Amino acid sequence: MSIGKVMRQVLGKNFHYVGELYRKIFVDLNKVLSGIEFSSDKNDSFKLLDIGGGDGAFINLVMDKYPNAKVDMIDIADNIGSFLKPAHLSRVRIFNKTSIATYAKDSSPNSLDCILIMDVLHHVGRNHRHVFFEELKMLVNSNRSLKIIVKDVEPGYFITWLSYLSDVYVSGDKQVWLISRAKVIEYFEYYFPGIQHYETNVFYQNKPNYSIVFHF
Repeated sequence: MSIGKVMRQVLGKNFHYVGELYRKIFVDLNKVLSGIEFSSDKNDSFKLLDIGGGDGAFINLVMDKYPNAKVDMIDIADNIGSFLKPAHLSRVRIFNKTSIATYAKDSSPNSLDCILIMDVLHHVGRNHRHVFFEELKMLVNSNRSLKIIVKDVEPGYFITWLSYLSDVYVSGDKQVWLISRAKVIEYFEYYFPGIQHYETNVFYQNKPNYSIVFHF
């Protein structure tokens, strides 16, 4: 059992507070949100798929800012969304133990407006990224009007190195493989010919975190 899982069991409900403090070492979620425009109208109703949803801390901020947004969270983990605010639960559908391929087959990907891939790609082992992007194509190719937002951490910085150690030794993920902005763009241009992209200001506000928006 990883150190992180042990801490969850020991701290119980108090893990939420410790987790928030721990996360702030690596990323300022408010700065990440400020650099990403999910919709031009804060009152607009849109549907977001959060791939690798985790505890839902960032989704809380998204739903605070966009009161009419609806979110589907998927993750191959068996326990996700533990940090979600009760007030947001009616607008969130949680799919644990669910792959992208399973979601694409069993849900309604054409109803999506945005896909969020936040701090997920560096957890996808180098030998498994082909599978990840092939499954992502199953979602995207049936809905070419959506935008895909990738947030990750640029290699070569001290904080990135700390986050890598945290993933490996605290979270217990031995297949972590850091991924640069240039490499993310390379993957998307290979698997989605003709796709366009722009980088948000997240990297300049909260280095080494970055986010890139892809669209057709």
